[in-house]
Amino acid sequence: MDPRKDQDELLKALRSAFQLDGELQLIYGDQDLNYKLHTSDKTYLVKVSSISKHQRQLQAIDPLLEQLQKQELQVSIPKIRTTSAGENFAVLGTESNLTYVRVFNWIEGRLWADIQPKTSTLRGRLGKEAGKLQSAIREYTAAPTEQPMRWDLAQSAWTEAHAYDFDPQRAEWVRYFQDLFREAQPIYHKLKKGWTHNDLNDYNILLSQDTIEPEIAGFIDFGDCCFTQRINELAILLTYAIMEAPEPLGAALEVIEGYHAYCPLEERELEVLYALVGMRLVTSVCVSHLRKQEQPDDPYLTISEAPAWALMEKWFDIPCDLAHFAFRKACGLKPHPAEQVFIDWAKKQDLSIRDLFPTQHNKDKVFLLDLKPSSTWIGGIHDFNDLDRFTYAIERLQGQHPDCFIAGGYLEPRPLYTSTSYDRPGNSGPESRTVHLGVDVWLPAGTAVHAPFDGEIFTRTNDAGYKEYGGLIILKHEEEGIEFYTLYGHLSADSPAQFDLGEKIRKGQQLGTLGDQQENGVWSPHLHFQVMLHMLDYIVDFPGVAYKSELDIWKSICPDPNLWFKQKELYTRYDHEPEELITQRRDTLGPNLSLSYDRPLHIVRGQGAYIMDSWGRQYLDTVNNVAHVGHEHPRVVAAGQKQMAVLNTNTRYLHEGILDYADELRKSLPKDLEVIYLVN
Repeated sequence: MDPRKDQDELLKALRSAFQLDGELQLIYGDQDLNYKLHTSDKTYLVKVSSISKHQRQLQAIDPLLEQLQKQELQVSIPKIRTTSAGENFAVLGTESNLTYVRVFNWIEGRLWADIQPKTSTLRGRLGKEAGKLQSAIREYTAAPTEQPMRWDLAQSAWTEAHAYDFDPQRAEWVRYFQDLFREAQPIYHKLKKGWTHNDLNDYNILLSQDTIEPEIAGFIDFGDCCFTQRINELAILLTYAIMEAPEPLGAALEVIEGYHAYCPLEERELEVLYALVGMRLVTSVCVSHLRKQEQPDDPYLTISEAPAWALMEKWFDIPCDLAHFAFRKACGLKPHPAEQVFIDWAKKQDLSIRDLFPTQHNKDKVFLLDLKPSSTWIGGIHDFNDLDRFTYAIERLQGQHPDCFIAGGYLEPRPLYTSTSYDRPGNSGPESRTVHLGVDVWLPAGTAVHAPFDGEIFTRTNDAGYKEYGGLIILKHEEEGIEFYTLYGHLSADSPAQFDLGEKIRKGQQLGTLGDQQENGVWSPHLHFQVMLHMLDYIVDFPGVAYKSELDIWKSICPDPNLWFKQKELYTRYDHEPEELITQRRDTLGPNLSLSYDRPLHIVRGQGAYIMDSWGRQYLDTVNNVAHVGHEHPRVVAAGQKQMAVLNTNTRYLHEGILDYADELRKSLPKDLEVIYLVN
């Protein structure tokens, strides 16, 4: 009997064994046949399974569900309805073709797959409730069952037979994650095992009907439950929780933080988590590929294929070690495991900025150059990008402070990164890389740059391009067993060419000279000096600017060079946080002045159609009624500065300026409109 075609026998079994009658509605499933049963007063889920699935259900899954019902979970899970004989199942069919029928209560809710938007708060809630579920499952101590399961990540090596079934680009992604998983086996096989749900996908997670602040309402379909490495549960959950997130790593951290709070993760588990998410995606696309060959007309069987490929491409682009460090941060650990060891060592070293520039004999202090979005040092964005003006301003500043290095910039937010290569879609709107990871020292082109430690050439290249590094050298060092790297950006184009990869460099040896704007990436001459504890997957360059949302991670990977220099003037002076300003505003300003938004914005700069907060994030300004031709239009700013230097008053007095302005306005109006009224 095929219950897809003939439901009469199934209804007879339901009446006889479960005393249930009603209308059956077929629901798509992976291996079981699933139905929604509508009775006169309730709704149920009916599952029809094969002998192999039945045996697993009877031996492991039914007892697990019964145990979980006794737990104080805040979410719903399937509850078994027994037959009149007290059994968990009924038998259907002939002896040669037996199937097994189970009935569960129907859990109302909206599928995670259908929810939009998937907010940071919602992902955090999902992590917490899934962590509580897995924590409860860990108390289940039934003996493990040995059975081949293609959805068990521990058994996912079967996908290697299909690595070349896809086009070359996709095959590269698939092989990459298969290789990572294979390399992780020495760690992975030693990880703790236990029972897991094993299929917390976006169609097995239910949410409440509240459309504003939905809660996690339930987890369904324990049919793939298995005994395996416990970290697999989180990997599977992450895969579907972040499936359509514009920035998947950030979304994953929100889930992990919630999960870890109720189901603590071990450090070794975090080392393999990135690869496991990749392998769940590989498993998913391989299963979809095989299903299309078996049942090409069944759309359900490939429902996750396109989103899985899209996520795999994004996941592939994330450096594996960056993900690992981010996972550690989400669990309250130092993102880079060696960060504190490096800090303790660096604090003991005696190093001067002049060790980088030994020809600058007269300089022994630092003057901090403030380039934050709130800085008024040079003016608008067009002034930042006017290199002649910027260089002239630096030269004047140097003349005022001849005994100082003009420097700054570590973890400083900056508004001057105008290349679109610094932008990405974020989970809460577009993001730009604005946080500077190194220290900039502004000196004339041609200034000699020297190595502060012994090392070897790791990278030497001319990183040509707009707002890139220009001449670039990265040294690899090992001091007292500590491995780290130092980066020297914006050198002359010929500086890197004099060295070979792996060439040994002595402390104090000249590396090159500072380049001019034609060869240093189109910048005013300066050295970008940066420290890295890990090169991630980078070989020919390394990011010098980070996203604010990833600040804590990059700060751990790229420690402060001032740990060596110990110059108090070199530390970035940040603007006040919004909470501080709100308190001060409440104490000093009258209540007639209101603030907008639940989380008021700390706006410090305007540019065109956008306003910018103190960390360089831009917001499209649709409410400001002052800047009619865009914020800080250079012609308007110049005209205003010119007039304010002479007179700034009102219309009580005669002046040609307001009359000329009115005449210009009238030229743009219909002929019958002749008189101009100026109002506030």
